[in-house]
Amino acid sequence: MTQEQKNLAIIIIVAGLVIGGILYFKNKEKVNEDTIESPAILSTEEEGQSWDMAEEISGQNPAAVGSADSLNNDRFNASMKNAHIAFGKREYKQAKSYYNLALKYKNEDTAHYGLFMVYSVQGNWVRAQEALDAAIKINPHFADYWRSKISLMDERTNASYEDLKKVYSEGLLKVDPGTKINLITFFAGVAESNGRGDQAMIIWEYAQKVFPDNKFIYQDEIDRLRGKI
Repeated sequence: MTQEQKNLAIIIIVAGLVIGGILYFKNKEKVNEDTIESPAILSTEEEGQSWDMAEEISGQNPAAVGSADSLNNDRFNASMKNAHIAFGKREYKQAKSYYNLALKYKNEDTAHYGLFMVYSVQGNWVRAQEALDAAIKINPHFADYWRSKISLMDERTNASYEDLKKVYSEGLLKVDPGTKINLITFFAGVAESNGRGDQAMIIWEYAQKVFPDNKFIYQDEIDRLRGKI
């Protein structure tokens, strides 16, 4: 075989290999395309299951925690908004469901307080106090929670004045100093309504020390009570 014939044979072999390789990869791509599945559309139940799975994965994958927390926050806010709307429409059963749904996403004091309001309207005072205690446990700094608890115990239970005073004393140690005066002046009224005018005077005097800007207003209350005793 001449050198020219050898060169021609090599060219033919190389060309065959190139063409064969191209056909091979084209066929492989076709197979891959045929085996790719399109994403399935989840039903509502399946979506809930996928959410539970996502929560489980996020517990194992630190990178997924941020997105899961963000989704929880969005769902909490949406549930709370729906609860407020339902409560405003006096759809209390629906409001209760939304508050409980909100608690599934975030254990927040505001959702527990929402349940307290629903149970109060329904006259379920035992459950109302349980919900209020849950709110206080999460956020003991909010004076209105303590005021609500004292009011509920005073008006809807057989709690004694000493029982009320214990709750008041506990609240004083935990509430935000900026709103502490609200709890003090509130309980002065509770003491008076329970026939403890002498105790009410002491509380008003304490109010003068805590918030001296209103000492003259509080003095009027002291003078009024002194005239009744």
